[in-house]
Amino acid sequence: MPDDPIPDDLTSLLDAPMERIAPLLDRASASTPERRLGRLTGLLIHRTLHLLRRGARSEVADEALTLHRSLAAPSADPLRAAHPQIVGSWNALADLLSEAARRSDPAAVDSILASYPKHGRRLLEILAAGSGAVPRAQIKQKLSISESQLSHLLRDLEEADLLVRHRPEGSKTVLVGVGAIGREFVRDRLLPPWVKFLVAVLERIADSPFEAANAAVLETELIAAGAPSPAAAALARAAAALRPPAAPFAGASLNAQVREEDPHFNLISIDNQDRHPVWAFSPSPTLGSRGSP
Repeated sequence: MPDDPIPDDLTSLLDAPMERIAPLLDRASASTPERRLGRLTGLLIHRTLHLLRRGARSEVADEALTLHRSLAAPSADPLRAAHPQIVGSWNALADLLSEAARRSDPAAVDSILASYPKHGRRLLEILAAGSGAVPRAQIKQKLSISESQLSHLLRDLEEADLLVRHRPEGSKTVLVGVGAIGREFVRDRLLPPWVKFLVAVLERIADSPFEAANAAVLETELIAAGAPSPAAAALARAAAALRPPAAPFAGASLNAQVREEDPHFNLISIDNQDRHPVWAFSPSPTLGSRGSP
């Protein structure tokens, strides 16, 4: 076996299963160049950050367990003696992952939801869609899961304050509602402000036959509301295409026709910047007596 089994390029292992990382840890020795041990440390740090942000708790726990096993093996003693700081940093990462795998408080929300990819977010969507707490039995029916699965799901999400459970006095029905952290998650992740803003724009376009969106302006407003830039550009173009701006002469012609009958009634004005018609009703001074003083 070569003395230096750690390759220079480790980029292919950034998202690889831990089984592919463990052999590198086991074969790292006192004779391994420090620069290559440094690259391995960088790989472990990257993987740790990724797991803390997006990994399920089972994945976090597996990574921690593999690290601890490799570092506790007698074969790691020479490496520990030659490079105590490097091995110490690996131990610190293993401890951090172990702690993260045990946590079920608000700081572990992403990890908890990743542990329930099919039902975690769906449960919050069910709770957010209702006007109040939802009966536990109704949740079980909508998620189509077993009693045991539901119990684990509710327990973990309640510990993270994503939901709350209570039983009204004198009732046998358990009600489930959105917790404080759950409300923040629904507001920021499930229905963020920019989505609400876009919905309002689309409703305005749908309700008025003379409303048209300016793509450049809408894109800027969506980004200001928190939308990702690429999504804002695509959505703004799509919204603008729903009703192309009207030709400017159409409004002017219609205004001229109406003014012949009533000089006080300005039906349509043209927005020179956006080039689309805007209703601007100015009724006669006396309702019912068109043009009278």
